[in-house]
Amino acid sequence: MTMTEGTQSYAYLDVNPVIMTSDNKIILTKRIDKVLEGGKWHFPGGRVLSGERIVSALRRHAKRKTGLDITLHRASLVKDLIGVYDDPKRDPRGHIIALAYLCRVVGGKIKPGYNVSEVIEFDEDRLKGVEIGFDHKQIALDSFKHLKNSI
Repeated sequence: MTMTEGTQSYAYLDVNPVIMTSDNKIILTKRIDKVLEGGKWHFPGGRVLSGERIVSALRRHAKRKTGLDITLHRASLVKDLIGVYDDPKRDPRGHIIALAYLCRVVGGKIKPGYNVSEVIEFDEDRLKGVEIGFDHKQIALDSFKHLKNSI
């Protein structure tokens, strides 16, 4: 799945909300078995739609997959950016660039939705020994480092 222009193809853009809890844990979702990377833990992100703003995409994916209403942690696309993940091989579906943002819960209740079977809070120690899909383990580690530097 790649957009092309002549012989050139374009990358896609994903956003990953790193939802921080009040006790500095992050929320991960477990994908249902029948999808790519099924049975593994991920951030509840996905593609940015044409004409959609980044914050709107973060909110849409979080609500759809976790049941939670979120906002950027400090209301800044610059200060809340965890990282840009642009390895062309990070996703087997194609070149998908991911932006990860630190977010916080402002409402809703945890309820797995869309292609998600579970939603759980993780601290850094709990990440050890769980299977995390794509490059989301790196995003998780970067997130905890970001949290430590911003507190």
